[in-house]
Formats: sequence, structure tokens, C-alpha cells
Amino acid sequence: MYSLFFLMLFAPTVYQPIKAVLLVVIIALVIFKILLINKGNTNLHPRVLFWTWLTTCTGAIFILIGVYKGYSGALNLLTVYFIWPWVYTLFASGFTREMLDKIVRVLVYGSLAIELYILSFILTQTGKLPSWFFIELDLHQIMYMNQGVPQFSLPSLATLIFSLSFIVAALVLWDKKENHPVSRKILWIVFVLGLLVVLMSGRRALMITVATSFLFTLIFRVFLPKEKRKSSRKNIVSIIFGSVFVSIIVFIYLQNNNYLTLSSMIYDFKSGFAFSSDESAMARASQYKALMDGWADSPFIGQGFGGQAGDVVRNANNWQYELQYNLLLFSTGIVGTFVYLASVLWVFLTNIRIIRSGDKLAYFSIPILVGTLSFLISNATNPYLGKYDHMWTLFLPIFVANIWLVQNKKFKKAIKQESVVLS
Repeated sequence: MYSLFFLMLFAPTVYQPIKAVLLVVIIALVIFKILLINKGNTNLHPRVLFWTWLTTCTGAIFILIGVYKGYSGALNLLTVYFIWPWVYTLFASGFTREMLDKIVRVLVYGSLAIELYILSFILTQTGKLPSWFFIELDLHQIMYMNQGVPQFSLPSLATLIFSLSFIVAALVLWDKKENHPVSRKILWIVFVLGLLVVLMSGRRALMITVATSFLFTLIFRVFLPKEKRKSSRKNIVSIIFGSVFVSIIVFIYLQNNNYLTLSSMIYDFKSGFAFSSDESAMARASQYKALMDGWADSPFIGQGFGGQAGDVVRNANNWQYELQYNLLLFSTGIVGTFVYLASVLWVFLTNIRIIRSGDKLAYFSIPILVGTLSFLISNATNPYLGKYDHMWTLFLPIFVANIWLVQNKKFKKAIKQESVVLS
């Protein structure tokens, strides 16, 4: 599982044959464990199963609507809305509390690997390092000039949306005295290198989510018991001053080496809202109008999955659009959107219950929720969750919720049995 997770982090959307082999092996091992070791016990809480059944059946219904209407993309979405959710739920059945530490280590060190790969790519391409320093892999990396400064694109940048938000939260909550999966020193190293990558990338989604992750952390931190909150007060001060100091140093370095200018940053942010002049912004504006007009024709049940909105075509797959939540409303209407929204709210509320309980899992729940929330925000204008390699960002908090719910269920059952014996 850890090898597959690393590949999903470091090389999303590529090296799929290798991932397919690993996936089949993991599924086989999980099924073997359920049938032979657990004797049919899936270790899935009934609520997790309920929400999986509800969302996948909802997806299947709207796919069938699309098939009935003759939409070319309907069956292509079967994996996203039915198959992959069940695969991840199967993973949840084999996911234990002990595995959580290792998954977090893979997440942090995987992010470090991404940052080092990107920095070696940029520095060799711009002549700062010799060419032999960069080991080229088939990760679809490209470099281009924007307002006189070099910028780049790489699929694994999406991983940093979650992981850097996770790391910000971990830096706030994880005390150096406690035994956490990764030391604060490593977290700071990954965070500083991440800031370099974020600023050099010019990606608005990355900048916004990293900037807002601290605020999200403070909001979720409120739900911790009072005595648990006290231990993180010093960390809050250190990360505020540390982040400001590091950001200034990183910005000065990048500007002095022509990797970044203030004017290019301002241009990047403005271009995202230039709906009458910027090509990308204009495309999103036309998508928005077409999707909302299509939804207005069938507001309650939508148009079904796999359909095209008006005459707007973004790429060869005419059912794919960047505005993911507008697309969801267009495809499933108020009814379907409510089901998916309710399922996400359940995940967040269950993890908030974990935070309130003061359980050790709370120190995982908060960083994971911050990462998931950041990813969901970014997904609004980028189709990240339409890919198997990124869906873990939505299912990781479900894994944690399932561990806690099953643990509580067993505890309550043991107490009940004990009371029966005593009586």
C-alpha cells in the first residue's frame, strides 16, 4: 500500500501499469484478510458503508440517466462515481491505526521528493545547476516563461495542495515533546522547500490554499478540549513569525535570481479574474454560463453524467469541464448535489467528533481535514477529484473516521458485555 501511495503522490496520472499491478495485489491481500483472517468481518462501520452505498448508488443512477440520453461520456465516469469509491472503501477495511503513522511519513517524505525533483528541474533548466544533477522521469514536466520569469507545470503539484496544508496544521499542533510520525525539523524543511516551489510555480490555487491553511487549522483547533489547546499556543506564535521570516527570505532570493517578480505575481492573480481578456478566465466564464443554463433546464435532477453543456467544449472529452461543482450541479441537480454535499459534511462532522473527544487521532484528524478542505477548494476550478490518484485526499479522513467509529463500537460492546457479566 505504501509503494502505491508514494507513486500516487509523486507521479499522479503516469506510470499507470505499475500502479495497476500494485492495486490488484493490495485488493487481493485485503480480500484475503477479510475472508480468511477476519472470517468475513470487514471492519467497516455501518455508517461508512451507508454513505458509500448512498453516494455510489446516486452516481450509478445519474450515469444511467446519461446513458439513456445517449451522452458519450456517461460510462467513462463509472470509475469515478462507482468503482473507485468502492476500491477506497475496501482499503478502509484493511486500514489500521498503526498504518496511519506510516501513511503520514510517506505523505511528508513523498512531498519532499516532489519538491527536490521540481527544484532540480528548475535549477538545471535555468543553468544554475549542471544538467547531470537532474534525473529526468516521465512526469510530464514543462517549463515556460511568464512575464519574463520562468514558471513550470507538473501533475504532482496537486499533491502539495494537500500536503503543505497538512504540514502547516501539523506544525501548529505537533509538539516536539510528543511522539509524532515526523519530527518538526523535517516538517519545517518540507515547508520551506514547499514555499520555494509554490512561489516559483505561480499557481494561484497553491498560494491561496497554503495561505489559508493556517486559518483553517485555528478553526478546527477550537474543537480540541481546552487542556489540549494549551500545548499548541507556543507553536502558533513560532509558525506565524517563522512563516513570515521564511517567506521574506524566499521571496528576496527568488527575486534576486529572476525566478519571481512582484509584478508577475500581481499579474497572475489579476489574470484569473480577467474574464474579458485572459483566455483561461474567459473559458471558465463561458463554462459557468453554459453549465448554469443547462442546470436551470432541470434544476432538481440535473442532466445526468457525461453530457455536454450547450456549445461549450473544453477538450476532446466534451463532458469534462474545469468548474467541478458547477458541473456536479448541472449533472445531478439539487438532489444529487445534496447527497454528495451531505456525505462530505458527514466526514467532516465525524472527524470533528474525534477532535472533541481528545483522542490521539485528533492530531491526525485536524491536519487531514485542513488538507482535504484545501483540496476541495482547489477542486472547484480544477478537475483533480476526477482522477483516481487524487481521490485519496477525500478518503483519508474517511479512513480515520472508520478507525475511530469501529474502535468506539468495540469499546461500547465490551462495556455492555462486562455489565451483563457483573449483573
